[in-house]
Amino acid sequence: MNELLSLVGRTPLARITVPLPHPHGGFWAKLEGFGVGGMKARAAVSMLTAARARGELRPGAPVVESTSGTLGIGLAFAGQCLGHPVILVVDAELEPVMRTLLRAYGVRLEVVDRPHPRGGWQQARLNRLRDLLERLPGAYWPDQYNNPDNPAGYASLARELAERLTHADALVCSVGTGGHSAGVFRGLRRYWPGLRLIGVDTVGSAVFGQPARPRLMRGLGSSIHPRNVDYDLFDEVHWLGPVEAVDACRRLARGS
Repeated sequence: MNELLSLVGRTPLARITVPLPHPHGGFWAKLEGFGVGGMKARAAVSMLTAARARGELRPGAPVVESTSGTLGIGLAFAGQCLGHPVILVVDAELEPVMRTLLRAYGVRLEVVDRPHPRGGWQQARLNRLRDLLERLPGAYWPDQYNNPDNPAGYASLARELAERLTHADALVCSVGTGGHSAGVFRGLRRYWPGLRLIGVDTVGSAVFGQPARPRLMRGLGSSIHPRNVDYDLFDEVHWLGPVEAVDACRRLARGS
């Protein structure tokens, strides 16, 4: 099934002109959600193939990771292609539709039912993950938060953008693990040295110095400080609330 790995990437690029909520000059959006294995398949494939090459991930060994959902889909795809069962540590707030989707991919879910008193759901998931690693000899933890193979997986996304665009002034990225912002920006800076990186975090996230607290939006922000967040690369950081995000998504859905 390794030939399926070649299907990752080559996602469409769309010009966005819908007011969000105010009129603007337009921007290009890479629609990673249309890719095989979801928006984080590039990182998942990169982490597992690199671990196999180093001998850290043995043939048929289980892969165990903590996720709020999106990386889990990518790992499920990569695990199926490479012959590894995937165990995902999720929490009780994971949406039922995402649970169903992950199980349909053949994933085993370990559900944490209460948040850590200081580190929230994220720390609770990591604690369960470490317990699993002790009980599963030979299991591999990709550690998406700190693994340099995560940002390395987005070099292909940078190449695709450079092939389609003649120039870009700024790259705007949401920030969670820091993988795609670092990987895409480093790749694009080779083509456009003056490129600026704009980070988007969410209220209640500790990534850029706010105190961590419960967050409504999943897959954005963090209660910990991932090493993959390359702080020196960012020119600006903006914090986004859930009401603004939902409003923008609905405007995009209605627009053209």
